[in-house]
Amino acid sequence: FNALTGLNNSVYSEGANFAIPYIETPIMFEVRNRPFEVTSASGSKDLQIIKMAVRILYAPNKTQLPEIYRNLGLGYADTVLTSVTNEVIRSVIAQYNANELLVRRSEVSKRISQVLKQRSAGYGIEISDVAITQMAFGKEYTAAVESKQVAQQMAERGKFLVDQAHQEKRGVIVLAEGEAKSAEL
Repeated sequence: FNALTGLNNSVYSEGANFAIPYIETPIMFEVRNRPFEVTSASGSKDLQIIKMAVRILYAPNKTQLPEIYRNLGLGYADTVLTSVTNEVIRSVIAQYNANELLVRRSEVSKRISQVLKQRSAGYGIEISDVAITQMAFGKEYTAAVESKQVAQQMAERGKFLVDQAHQEKRGVIVLAEGEAKSAEL
């Protein structure tokens, strides 16, 4: 920043750079990748409430630093990434059923990453990685899944008992036939 001419459009790289004291003030940006985590709750295609946490690795585009500072300031990540990520998560989750979210987790993560990269590029933010760190479902859905698993286990147990009864029946028949043959002899 120059006190006489305002914000310069040039970006200085790291290292030794000269500045006129009291007139020029450097504005420092962290240009390394940094993590940012966003938690969002939204509805799926089948109207189940899904709570999702997403971790984003981002960095500012070095060539757009003056524009980022001019429009968003130093807290650009909090300003942009929170709202854009919430919007992207809600739009992507709404395209899948709750079961599909479990089965296609990597596909959902890739889709969120693609859309988020497109949206954040307009603000001068480069996204290098997006990962779903947590996915939780509503109480009703969790209870329904648990009751379905219990019902499946009970059906399997019933099937096992029927098979066991058939085995015992065959054993009794074979034993009776053996006794009948020994009685004939």
